[in-house]
Amino acid sequence: MAAPATSVRVSGAWKKTKKQYVRVGGVWKPMKAAYVRSGGSWKKIFSGALVLANSATVANYNLFTAAGSPAGPVNVVFTNTGTIYATSTATAALAVSGFAAGSTIAIINQGYMIGMGGPGGKGKNGAPYAAAVAGSAGGPAISLGISVSIDNSSGYIFGGGGGGGGGGNTGMPNAEAGGGGGGGASGSAASAGGAAGIGQSNNGSAGNPGTISGAGAGGPGSAGAPGASGGNGGTWGAAGGTGNDGGASGGAAGKAINRNGYTVTWLGGNDSTHVKGAVS
Repeated sequence: MAAPATSVRVSGAWKKTKKQYVRVGGVWKPMKAAYVRSGGSWKKIFSGALVLANSATVANYNLFTAAGSPAGPVNVVFTNTGTIYATSTATAALAVSGFAAGSTIAIINQGYMIGMGGPGGKGKNGAPYAAAVAGSAGGPAISLGISVSIDNSSGYIFGGGGGGGGGGNTGMPNAEAGGGGGGGASGSAASAGGAAGIGQSNNGSAGNPGTISGAGAGGPGSAGAPGASGGNGGTWGAAGGTGNDGGASGGAAGKAINRNGYTVTWLGGNDSTHVKGAVS
């Protein structure tokens, strides 16, 4: 099937161009294809494409919606130089789904795509007794509903960190309280620290939130006959820490890319510096 023509946005609507041109030696000539240089070789990324770009800090970017919700197959080239983040662990920072069969999607990431960090778990209650609560899992940076190619050579794709588990207290389980778990490392939307446990004479402290600057630390347990601190939130793409002294487990790491059974063809930047979290 021939690729559709490039589209341009005119008065809020996407319209297909009939032909594409490039200026060579002062003369405009029809353009048949476009290539990107990656790993020392030229790789074809589209033959006529809908070209989209983001340079801002935005939440929950839906590529299909940004492309105008096309009914038929399209070739999309999306370049991100800004920061795309998620506001919920149930939602990816960048959703790539809804495209018709036969579409091709090329992503060039030169900015940040960051999943939401998981909230920390509540610390153990001493009075009345209640067990410490586990931290919640972090969310994905990208979720796929179609196979894509990604050039991440100059960008970063980070899953959200898991929330820290609530702190415990095995020495005086029915008296003193544990601290809340820290929130997992996140994007521009902070993940919540876990609530403090309630003790017979002293309460624990809440965990610290996870932010775009990093994971939140677990809150300290109650003073006096002390409870234990909550686990620290996980950094990007890492699980949260377990709460101390019999505390609850940390939340699972958020994925860099939730493939959902689809394929990622990497053109660059698939390494531990540029990608944090599973691609699965």
